[in-house]
Amino acid sequence: MSLKAVALTNRGIHPPNRKSRIRRASSFMAASAASTQLPSGLIHDGGEGGQMPKRLRHVVLSVALVTGAAPAYAQTGSQPEMRPEAQVQVTPFVSFGSTASSRIGAAIRFNLTPTLGVEAETGYRSGEINALSAHVSLLYDLPQVGDLTPYLAAGVGLEEYATAIGAPGVGIVQQQRLALAVNAGGGANVKVSQRWGVRADARWFNGLGSAPEHWRLYNGVTFRPGIR
Repeated sequence: MSLKAVALTNRGIHPPNRKSRIRRASSFMAASAASTQLPSGLIHDGGEGGQMPKRLRHVVLSVALVTGAAPAYAQTGSQPEMRPEAQVQVTPFVSFGSTASSRIGAAIRFNLTPTLGVEAETGYRSGEINALSAHVSLLYDLPQVGDLTPYLAAGVGLEEYATAIGAPGVGIVQQQRLALAVNAGGGANVKVSQRWGVRADARWFNGLGSAPEHWRLYNGVTFRPGIR
């Protein structure tokens, strides 16, 4: 590096850009070719004092351009494409199970990594009371088999349930309560298209305190709003 370049660098001035370097490399190689004794067919002996022929200059410039563009192409090509699985997944579902299990509901999943996602779901059931439930779970995808992706699930949430109490002059009544509950299970997603799919989920729930233990199996249709 010349003293001038060092001084410019110390003053915070950036070195020449890629195009300037390519032009300088081409000029340097052209000058080197002009001063080197090349075969007679490559140097003109005319009045221009041994200029590099057009064909050779084009070759030199092409090599310089390809050399300069290769790192940029490699850097661009190394960027991973966004996978469809990285989009939001919504699942409305219907289910059956033990008495305290929800009968309809919906779940929405957001992926944290290509195989790990967080899902929020809400469910509803009617019976002795009209009860709601809400859970947040982590879902881990197992290796895919064709269009089928099995997964494991575990989470925590809140559930409404009823307990029977005796009231004087009224008899037995159902009192609505709210409990913290944990869940664990798994299921499978089957991809029908990039946007649509079907899903089956089996889950065990256990409420803390006097909340009942129960199980649920649901089937749902999945879709990804961000994909057409």
